Amino acid sequence: MNTNHPDTPTTAQNITNKLARETIKFSEVVEIAELLGYSVEFIPHNRKVYFPASEERNNKLEQIAIKAEEDVIKIPSPNFGETIIYGTNAQAAADQLMKQPTLSKSAEILLQHRLQKELNVLISVTNSHVSQ
Repeated sequence: MNTNHPDTPTTAQNITNKLARETIKFSEVVEIAELLGYSVEFIPHNRKVYFPASEERNNKLEQIAIKAEEDVIKIPSPNFGETIIYGTNAQAAADQLMKQPTLSKSAEILLQHRLQKELNVLISVTNSHVSQ
């Protein structure tokens, strides 16, 4: 980001503060996502998994899910109803998510993506709190 915007340097603390205050601009979210190799996508509420539409990534996630059919943990989510975690490291991911019970929706999504990458788990969410 600093390469793209040398006149306005960005630090990790700046981004953390914006997430905590929920003042991050959509354009900043898009730029961060692109720098991390993700895309921002608007999806219907009834779709249970939040992932970029990448065939290679979807194949990898499908392989993880097949390997992890017996390692499934469900935990409540303040923003999505229920979070379902698949994989051998599901408990570690659940522990990390449960340590952060007051995350904003965007911060929870970023944490979920980080945990998927770091712990090689698949995370999906339900929208059971959304009225039909």
